[in-house]
Parts: sequence; C-alpha cells; structure tokens
Amino acid sequence: MKKLIFGLMFSAAALSAGEFRVEAESFKDLKSWISQNDKRAVDSGVIRSNQKGTANSIKATFSCPEAGTYYVFVRTLDIGEKSRKTTVKINDLAIGSFGDDNTPEGKKSAYFWNKSAKPVELAKGDFTIELIPNSNYSRVDSIVFTTDANYNPPNSPRSAEDIEDIDAK
Repeated sequence: MKKLIFGLMFSAAALSAGEFRVEAESFKDLKSWISQNDKRAVDSGVIRSNQKGTANSIKATFSCPEAGTYYVFVRTLDIGEKSRKTTVKINDLAIGSFGDDNTPEGKKSAYFWNKSAKPVELAKGDFTIELIPNSNYSRVDSIVFTTDANYNPPNSPRSAEDIEDIDAK
C-alpha cells in the first residue's frame, strides 16, 4: 500500500512539473553570432559566436508560463578544447559558463546538456536571457527550464522537441 501511495504521489509531482525550452536561434538581435543548421541540434538549429566578449553578448526577453523554482539545462557543442564556452545570465544573474566540458579524450565533438549549479526563481511573465561568448566559435543549441529537481534531459535532440518551445518577444 505504501508503494502505491508513493507511486501516485511521485506521478502527480511529475505531471505538475513545469518545463519549457528556449531555442538559441530565437534571439532576435544576434550581433556577430551566426545562426546555422546542424542536424544534431534540437530543431536542427544552433547559433555560433563569431567574436568573444561582452561586446558580442546577446539578450532577449521571454515569457515564463508559470512562476517557480527552475532548474536550467544548457545544450552546447563540446569540441573538447576546454575553451569554447558561453556564460548564461538569467535576469542579469550569471548561472554558469557552458560548453567544452564533456567530450571524452579522443572522441569527436558532440552536443551535451549541462545543468546550472543553482536553480533560478522565475515569476510568471517576462524574464531575460543573456548569452556572453567567452570564446570564438562557441555554439549554443537549446536551454531547458524545469521545476523537476530530478529531471534528466533527453539525449536525443528529437526527444527534446517535445518540450514546449517559447520564442523571444
């Protein structure tokens, strides 16, 4: 009986978890970033920095569908050089630098999800995301926000397409 009650509680919690996705190519003003197709990317599109530094940072406003504590996952291309990173800010608060962290030695480049060190609190309504390239050629694919502390992003880019996508305003 305890297992049944726990299972029902867990299922209800999973159903109530809020999640949404932001595609990097939905940023309106890309400055020196370049939008490009990549069949390994979610929705087959990524953006690539063409110049590093804050002068090439891009910022966009999005609408959060429901207030809550969100765990943030950023999907970037990892070349294995430990240098191609992008700092992500949510409402002007840096949540981490993402990219070039996961490729095992001797392996080819691949896209990986990286979780921010801490969750962010978002109110229902407008919030901003800023991307600051720490290097040339860093690539950002997608950002997922979820209220589920145990969330594990799908490895397949096609599976991530099932998550509601919101566009920049």
